[in-house]
Amino acid sequence: ANLIANPQLANDPEIAAALLAAFLKDKERRIRNALLVDDLKEARKAVNGGTHGLKRFRDAFTTGQQLTS
Repeated sequence: ANLIANPQLANDPEIAAALLAAFLKDKERRIRNALLVDDLKEARKAVNGGTHGLKRFRDAFTTGQQLTS
């Protein structure tokens, strides 16, 4: 798929999933290192470049931890 010429193709679920997986793989080390030291602010920065949505992310992360422990 030529996403440069047809960026709307990124809305296709399979392509969107592949893009997300590639993005997370690229940021994996930074995200993992931040999470290992419980630095959710740094993990958030790794994902979106800043701290926008940090409280929501922190709440969701905490809920996820509670559900998996």
